[in-house]
Amino acid sequence: MRLTSELREEALAIQELELAQNAPDTDNSLVREFIAGNDAAFTGLVSRYKDSITNYLSMMVGDYDTAVDLCQETFLRVYRNIHRYSN
Repeated sequence: MRLTSELREEALAIQELELAQNAPDTDNSLVREFIAGNDAAFTGLVSRYKDSITNYLSMMVGDYDTAVDLCQETFLRVYRNIHRYSN
């Protein structure tokens, strides 16, 4: 049992390392890539923040469905106004 647990932990550590090596370094790099025309970079930003933003908004408005709508609106505004971004 202990060996299985150790192997599982090692496999998870390797997986995390691989993800870290393949992930963009910063939000700024994702924004720069998106501005340069890489739509996948915007998807990366959405994936990174949608749950946190939705949870925060849900606490603020008290309704999860409304929070999801507000989160979508937030990202739509980011998408439309990314040209205003300054580092």
